[in-house]
Amino acid sequence: LVAQLRDQFAPGQWAACAGRLDIAAQWMDEAAVSTIHSWCQRMLREHAFDSGSLFTQTLETDHSDLLGEVLRDYWRLFCYPMHGDALNWVRANWSGPAALLPRVRALFGSSRAPENVEQTPASMIQACLLERRQALAQLKTPWLQWAQQLREICLQAVAAKAVDGRKMQARYFEPWFEKLSAWAADESLEQLDLGTGFTRLTPDGFAEAWKGEPPQHPALDAMHGLKAALDALPTPDAAVLEHAAYWVSKRFEEEKRRRAEMGFDDMLLRLDAALQAD
Repeated sequence: LVAQLRDQFAPGQWAACAGRLDIAAQWMDEAAVSTIHSWCQRMLREHAFDSGSLFTQTLETDHSDLLGEVLRDYWRLFCYPMHGDALNWVRANWSGPAALLPRVRALFGSSRAPENVEQTPASMIQACLLERRQALAQLKTPWLQWAQQLREICLQAVAAKAVDGRKMQARYFEPWFEKLSAWAADESLEQLDLGTGFTRLTPDGFAEAWKGEPPQHPALDAMHGLKAALDALPTPDAAVLEHAAYWVSKRFEEEKRRRAEMGFDDMLLRLDAALQAD
């Protein structure tokens, strides 16, 4: 290998090259050998002005207590003043800071400023829940009448023996229509569990059960997508989690800088930010 390296230079340069190699070998013990984290820390310290870092910073390997404190600050600032539907939603979905912490922390890497950064979580939740109620009411509007109409169709078909008795019986479909009617009549009821009714009360389900040409009804087409429509009702979860992640991560970083502390990840992120800066 040394011979190959030597052959890349003219013979007149060999003596000088040998001297340089000898000096490099003598200084080998002085070479800095470090982990990527310690190297980042040294670069930030030695180039504090260029990187915008403090000259002296403490490496903190566990910031869990500080993060918990910041999250509790968020809870006190935004959740304590809530009332009504917003408070009920937070209680049902977040319960408390400890339950919220892992969900917020998982979003730290992607916590960008929310679109409506001036909105509070309470107003975001209330607006979304209102939109959800309106969408649910629109879904329910025709079903009180449709449930009765479909029930009559099924009863007449069973009486006329126009259906396969193994697939369509009153003891099967009566509970479906009872649940449908109760769900459509109660504006606060969101969940609808029809079991196999979600497939039987569709064009394909009727075609499978009918002996002849199955009847047509708009409810059958609507039932085909009803479960998916219920699952797709607007929910404030993503928006308020994004708000919480953005606020908590920003305050968390501010607190670490105020305390002149940084963790292992901070070394990499801050050096990267310094290298990317103009």
